Amino acid sequence: MPLLITTGSIKATMKEIDGAIADFNHAIQLNPEFIQAYMNLGSVEANRGDLNAAIVNFNQVVQLDPDSVEAFENLGSAKQERMT
Repeated sequence: MPLLITTGSIKATMKEIDGAIADFNHAIQLNPEFIQAYMNLGSVEANRGDLNAAIVNFNQVVQLDPDSVEAFENLGSAKQERMT
């Protein structure tokens, strides 16, 4: 699964957004508690403007790791951007 995170991150950097999303989703299918996959998926979704999907993924991170400051920050940013 870490390989899927790596390939997804590389694809996101190369603007191969659909491929990145597929890799992160595949990682989540293999391990529904893989926090980094949800975090990366949320970030990619937010960057492409799908704020509702980003919020769903950041919420999942918060549920899995309620101490994640990064997840709360990303969630707040996505919600704020959705309001504008």
